[in-house]
Amino acid sequence: MVQVPYNGTGWIVAVRSRIRQVFSNETPMVVVGISGSLRKGSYNTACLQAAGELMPDDMVIEIAQLNRIPLYNSDDERAHGFPGPVQELRDQVGRADALLIASPEYNYSVTGALKNAWDWLSRPPQPPISLMPAAIMGAGGRLGTARSQHHFRDMARHNDLRLVQKPEVLISAPWDKFDDRRNLTDERTRDQVKRLVLALRGLTMRIRATRKRVLLVGREASDLTGVTTQLTEVGYQPVTVRDDNSALNLIDPGQFSAVVIDDLVESGSVAALTDHTAHIAPNTAIVVHASSAKLIEILEEAIKGDQ
Repeated sequence: MVQVPYNGTGWIVAVRSRIRQVFSNETPMVVVGISGSLRKGSYNTACLQAAGELMPDDMVIEIAQLNRIPLYNSDDERAHGFPGPVQELRDQVGRADALLIASPEYNYSVTGALKNAWDWLSRPPQPPISLMPAAIMGAGGRLGTARSQHHFRDMARHNDLRLVQKPEVLISAPWDKFDDRRNLTDERTRDQVKRLVLALRGLTMRIRATRKRVLLVGREASDLTGVTTQLTEVGYQPVTVRDDNSALNLIDPGQFSAVVIDDLVESGSVAALTDHTAHIAPNTAIVVHASSAKLIEILEEAIKGDQ
């Protein structure tokens, strides 16, 4: 558990969430595309390029480069930290709103390049892929990478990624669906990729909305209205309860960006709520004993500290 002092007005614990502000309509949703193939003429990289072409105007894709990512070695990590190309990849993913993976299938699994990059991305502190909305597709073989996609879903569970379940984009015999310049020409496959992109957009939008939900615990009725108004004005969605038992029943993974506990709540109940949240929803920020005047400032500080 992390404990961060805040100017004497309150303190923040367990600030590990991947909270971001809800973007305005003018700000596009950034999707980082990761291809499991290092080949120049890769069909899977071409899938990501096709996805970018089929995205609506409020989405953009940035295709990450894995060819400079070194093999993961914990000795090197402990001695020197993250290598430059690894840090660049982690920063790129950390700034994004969602991931789109496209990988061929090697020996019934994802490629070594993708698995190695994933090992780097999953390392603490604050793994940038944790709780990330993501989608996967693949091109190659008779089954269209079905086995590798199944394995990737197992990998993604480790960092609690929010994966699009349908549609499944399994592109068999890709040489028949792309032209010589690796443009996706098969209309049925184009439609599948487009539907996957739109499903990822919808999932990301729903998660964005959830990340703005704040649970207020134990505030007096007279003060509650003012705090709720403050939160609503800056885009949060406050949910209020006046006792810790009700709060315990509401706290679940991904339900709230933060839990705010008033100093009127008894110390034993504060400890119970803090421990319960850290155990059940470790990616939720917990703000304790914050004055009304500083509450918004503290929440924004928690958000900025974890971006």
